[in-house]
Amino acid sequence: MNNFFLYDSTLRDALQSPTFNPTLDEKLEIYHALNESMIDTLELGFAIQDKFDDTLLSALESSSCQKEVSILVYAQKSDVEKALQMVEKFENFRLNLYLPQEDRSQEEYKDQVMDVCYIASKNCDNLHFTAMHASKTEDDYLKEIFQVASRFGAKTLSLADTIGCANPQTITRQITNLRTLMIENNIGLHAHNSDDLADVNAFTAIECGAKVIEGTINGIGIAKGNTNILNIMREHKIEISPALEKISKKWSALANS
Repeated sequence: MNNFFLYDSTLRDALQSPTFNPTLDEKLEIYHALNESMIDTLELGFAIQDKFDDTLLSALESSSCQKEVSILVYAQKSDVEKALQMVEKFENFRLNLYLPQEDRSQEEYKDQVMDVCYIASKNCDNLHFTAMHASKTEDDYLKEIFQVASRFGAKTLSLADTIGCANPQTITRQITNLRTLMIENNIGLHAHNSDDLADVNAFTAIECGAKVIEGTINGIGIAKGNTNILNIMREHKIEISPALEKISKKWSALANS
């Protein structure tokens, strides 16, 4: 048995790719294939009205979801409230909070993380906080951010290599440092493939003790894509269902590698 969780963001991250334009029926096909797979968590989109396919959400509400559902949420109160409305009919869900660091002082940033984590944690038992541009963030400051998020309710703390500049040495250093400090939290990785290292960085993260690995089918995503979640499954001998293999082959032209 593997000691990490697979978090699929195909129905959010992959849709940012201008060449990935599935119809509603194709999105449902992807959803059902993931729902029947060994994936643990399905991310369904942004908690922002103009960035979420409400038709898809309505269709999914009437289906039987076997997985935990996640919504990516900009860390402000109104978006948290929107996200909670979006997932209220799902039995198991998490909110994945993110907050850009630009245009804020370090203290302002930590204060907003504190406030929104506190608000969200009162209505979400499985709160997830993602530090954007983590690979470009100074290690001590990254620890401070995660300590605040953890103290105010986040159970999973993810490093987002948003611009894809991390290498295995970066991942090893950051995750090793964080695991020493955040022993009660799951550490996760959201990797981009700008330097063709998303999969390698994910393998490294697992070796260093990361508990949540995020990715998409075939690594589809904006620019050069994300971690290919099927490659993680193959490497760790996790069964890939025929339905998921079919989806992978259908969109193979868009694979990150």
